[in-house]
Amino acid sequence: MTGTLVVSIVALGLSVTTLTWQIAQFVLGASRPVVELRYGAHNGFGALTAPVRVDGGAIDFEELTAQGFNQALLAVQVQNRGRLAVSVMNWSIAFDNGAFFNYPDWRLNDRNPIPFRLEPGAEATWLCPADAVHSAAQVFTAATRARASVSLGTGRIANSKNYIVFDPTSQLG
Repeated sequence: MTGTLVVSIVALGLSVTTLTWQIAQFVLGASRPVVELRYGAHNGFGALTAPVRVDGGAIDFEELTAQGFNQALLAVQVQNRGRLAVSVMNWSIAFDNGAFFNYPDWRLNDRNPIPFRLEPGAEATWLCPADAVHSAAQVFTAATRARASVSLGTGRIANSKNYIVFDPTSQLG
């Protein structure tokens, strides 16, 4: 009787461990795109991007302009932290009032044509001129926040946790 009980307890422990491992593999095995909104600047030869501050405020472009980076950008960066590839079908800047802005055919996005296959561990960045986003926000005066958004081949939409705050009635910069 005691031997049967011990074997049963060990079998139950192994089954729970196996089930937990299978659930973990299922959750970790999928594609896990992480989206981030970034500020940036372009100088005609290259672009640089930096994370958006936690408070959603803008970066100071005066230093960048002094170094020749005279066009302000917003960037949508996607990293696939999962184990399966994922297709990015579209990217956009999503406003808090439900409006979207995207510019997929802009010359700086030639490297990453849409749809874009994002392999495990890879990342891709799409750029758009910040003044065009700001102009779009001025049309939608109710918009005060904007975040990065991507539509995936699975039908899911992934949004960035970070966002920018702006006054659509003011001038950019």
